[in-house]
Amino acid sequence: MKKIIIWIVALVLVGGGAYRVYRIIEAGRKGEKRVVKAKEIPVRVEKVIPGIIVGSLSFSGNIIPNTEVTVYSKVGGEVKELAVDVGDKVRKGALIARIEKDKLILQEKRLKASLDSAEANFSNIEKEYARVKNLFQKKAVSQQKMDNVSTAYKSARARVEELKSALSLARIQLADSTITAPIGGIIARKFVEEGDMVTATTQLRGTPIVAIVDMDTVKITVSVDEKDIAKLKIGERAEIKVDAYPGKIFPGRVARISPTFDPLSRTALVEIDVPNPGHYLKPGMFARIKVIIQEHNNALKVRKEAIINGINVFVVKEGKASLRNIVPGIQEGDWVEVLSGVAEGEDVVIRGQKFLKDGMKVKVIEE
Repeated sequence: MKKIIIWIVALVLVGGGAYRVYRIIEAGRKGEKRVVKAKEIPVRVEKVIPGIIVGSLSFSGNIIPNTEVTVYSKVGGEVKELAVDVGDKVRKGALIARIEKDKLILQEKRLKASLDSAEANFSNIEKEYARVKNLFQKKAVSQQKMDNVSTAYKSARARVEELKSALSLARIQLADSTITAPIGGIIARKFVEEGDMVTATTQLRGTPIVAIVDMDTVKITVSVDEKDIAKLKIGERAEIKVDAYPGKIFPGRVARISPTFDPLSRTALVEIDVPNPGHYLKPGMFARIKVIIQEHNNALKVRKEAIINGINVFVVKEGKASLRNIVPGIQEGDWVEVLSGVAEGEDVVIRGQKFLKDGMKVKVIEE
């Protein structure tokens, strides 16, 4: 019996010790939690700064020449001279080609001789007409005689007018055998060589000689959907980039906005003109375009990563995080304009805000 009592006392003593140990451990854990809660949350901050911020729309498209003209031969014959080659720069009115004109010269001479003869004949008939008309008025000749002379007079006059028209056309064709540039620009393509035969321009068109492009200004046509078209205005500034010139920005302007939409794509065409004095931009190049639709100077800006739920930021003041409601404005890259809710120079949390609540103590760290 005595042994049993001893064992019972021993168990009680051991159990009590274990319980005290458990209480000590639990107290330690609770103490750790209290310490963690009391710690300052590490955050990184940036100041609210003023600066320029722009709103833009981005598009892509192919560069095309401002003007492209295909030059056709207006007369048929052999190409006697081709004065240009691909890549040549030409002024308006510069020589492009000469077409064989020997036959045209002979035709012009033949018609000139025929006209001279017809005019001489008409002069004689005109005198006879005047004489007979005077006699007819005196009733000295018959109506038949008057009618015959009148018919001859009208026929001779019509013949002169016909030959004058034919001679004018022959001279135009002779002039057209010399082909000149209708616009200034660059020879983009040529379709014939010296010695080739060409046909005259008709309703079905004749033989093309060369294509000329005006590259002093190029344009880009982009398709804009319904939600963005109202944001664009003629004259708005554009920035153009191409892969051929990394880092270089070419300035342009919105020049034309189509008043109608494609019923299938629900987009409207917008043309952007780009000055191209050095001819760096080539037709066919792929371009990325940014159209500036808003630009605010001295705007207050914060990092995009600082904003929570689109309308909140944490501002650090006197070691504590203060939750602010903001009104965001233009977004440009990593920056967002803040219209209200913060002031210039205030410290806004950009890292660590996920662990913050309003009023929490924070420790600003540097990375």
